[in-house]
Amino acid sequence: MLKAIFISIKKGVYIFFTLIACLFASRSSSQHPVDEKSFADSLQKLLLAEKADTAKADILFQLADYWSYRDTAKAMQYIDKAVQLSRNNKYYTALAHFYAAGIYFDYNISKSQQEYMLAEALLKDFSTEKAFQYRARLWHNYGVLEQKKDNEKYYLDILLNKAIPFSQKAKDTLRTALNFMDAAAVFMNKQQHDKAIEYYNNALNILRRYGNKYGELADCYTNTAKAYLATAQYDKARIYLDSAYTVLSSNNQSPYFATYYTISGMYYNNVKKYDSAIIQIDKGLLIAKENKLTYEEASLLFQRYIAYTGIKQYAKAKQALLQADELNKQIQLTGNRRLILLSLAKTDSLLGNLHGAYNWLLQYSILSDSFFITNTNAQIAELETKYQSEKKEKQILTLESKGKQQIAALEHNRFINYILLSSIVILFLLLLLLYLSYKNKQRNAKLKEEASLQKIKQMEQLQQLQVYNAMLKGQEAERKRLAQDLHDGLGGMLAGVKIGLSNIAENTHQKPSDMELYKVINQLDHSVDELRRIARNLMPETLLRFGIEAALKDLCENISNNKTKVVFQAYGLSNEISQQNQIMIYRIVQELTANAVKYADAEKVLVQCMQQENIMQITVEDNGKGFDVAKKKSKSMGLLNVENRVNYLKGKMEIQSDNNIGTTINIEVDVQ
Repeated sequence: MLKAIFISIKKGVYIFFTLIACLFASRSSSQHPVDEKSFADSLQKLLLAEKADTAKADILFQLADYWSYRDTAKAMQYIDKAVQLSRNNKYYTALAHFYAAGIYFDYNISKSQQEYMLAEALLKDFSTEKAFQYRARLWHNYGVLEQKKDNEKYYLDILLNKAIPFSQKAKDTLRTALNFMDAAAVFMNKQQHDKAIEYYNNALNILRRYGNKYGELADCYTNTAKAYLATAQYDKARIYLDSAYTVLSSNNQSPYFATYYTISGMYYNNVKKYDSAIIQIDKGLLIAKENKLTYEEASLLFQRYIAYTGIKQYAKAKQALLQADELNKQIQLTGNRRLILLSLAKTDSLLGNLHGAYNWLLQYSILSDSFFITNTNAQIAELETKYQSEKKEKQILTLESKGKQQIAALEHNRFINYILLSSIVILFLLLLLLYLSYKNKQRNAKLKEEASLQKIKQMEQLQQLQVYNAMLKGQEAERKRLAQDLHDGLGGMLAGVKIGLSNIAENTHQKPSDMELYKVINQLDHSVDELRRIARNLMPETLLRFGIEAALKDLCENISNNKTKVVFQAYGLSNEISQQNQIMIYRIVQELTANAVKYADAEKVLVQCMQQENIMQITVEDNGKGFDVAKKKSKSMGLLNVENRVNYLKGKMEIQSDNNIGTTINIEVDVQ
């Protein structure tokens, strides 16, 4: 079963990196040159040379932005100086809130979002291009914080309907390109790789105009390469990686090299050149640690895990995963956490640590939400369509403004047509209302009829369940009575007969081998053992005295034989379950194990029972010959009895069977 679960791991490799890359690309709120250190030095020189207070405040805010994720204390000092120089200016007060939000960005999401909204409230009163630029930036960063809370749908909505429109109003083509990159990253997260490539190319068309001036060009090249890797277009990915390296080669210490080495390592992992991948990854880790790039460091460690797994050094692969998991606690992305847990389970399985693998899988199952991608893809497509529609509407408005003179000449005729059309529409609406009213009455009548039929059906099902419940209770009571009578009555009588015969045999003073009487005594011993076995099957004494776990363990040991070994594993079983429900669970396992031993021709049968609060999960798995599930369920009284008992416990049952491979039966019941 573990093997089947791990098939899906490779599909998630790109998700892990994309979530991180998207956040890294979004963390800062302004464009960055390739050489960031010289950029900061140039700002300091400008600050010393500038005389005007407002100009100095602008430079101080840029310095605060630069230091916001390097040294928060220094960043706050620059903001305080800028506020003092701005002297209660409303516009600069808004900027102070904006840059303060950047300081809280990595440490206090709620506070950061609050500061962004304070800035938004103040900037609404300004219609300058610079104000629109700041609004584009604050909404973009607000959306990134939503993404950190795993609200990716809202993040995309903000990008398409807030950040991009405001950056276009500001005529800030560079910022528009960055927003295109982030929208592409969301599509990568959703594994819509063709759509991601489209948006990355839109960004590249803008960024190439600026040459190698900004590091975002290199970042866009590497992310485009990643998109091509996701579609197995390795030659194209290599071309874009080489382009990124050309941009970055002017500054070997650029933090964007961390992203480049991540994707480069991913490329070599995909083409199975794992030694080359490790070299690239180690270079990237040095830069990521030096620049405190938590997201990129976690992503590089995950690629290191893939590389070491490829060369079968599983211990090193696990160490890389554990390090990535520690970093992910700072990032707090659920999708990344799920992928790490699943990968740890696979690695422990490869190391032979099945107990550890099971524990990782258990943690994974708690976080897992298998419907997330399916449920959100349609919503994301809808938002993207809405964005495209708004673009088309703007184009239409532009054309309409050019044709105003022609429209004015047709106004008179349009007014007459409007009167006629209005009359027709009103008449049509009246007819439509009458028709809808009639259909509504029909629909309500039909719904009432269906509700009545459903209620009758539910009552019938409830009555059948009550009858079956009473029958089961009666059966168990009768089993208990018969077991008691056999054990105490007939069992005691047979034991007395055996003692009497043994006394007679001893009084003859003959050897046991010489007397036929001893053969009769031995047969009587076997009869007593068989009687006890029957009594135990009718109502196991172990269950009544020691509880469900001891009874199931005893059952599995007794049903094992030389041909088939039955192994029992229990996790968290409670004896506080009602005796009636314990008996039901015992009968379910008894029936399934008996079927496996009798009919499966299996060498091994595994019985697992795990309880979490009121829910118990039962798995019976064998490596036998399997069977046709559809035919067997329609004919087998044993499986029908199991299904009825599962329904009694308000549970569900799933059967998987393959010829010559084996059978797995998973059951989940409520034991409250």
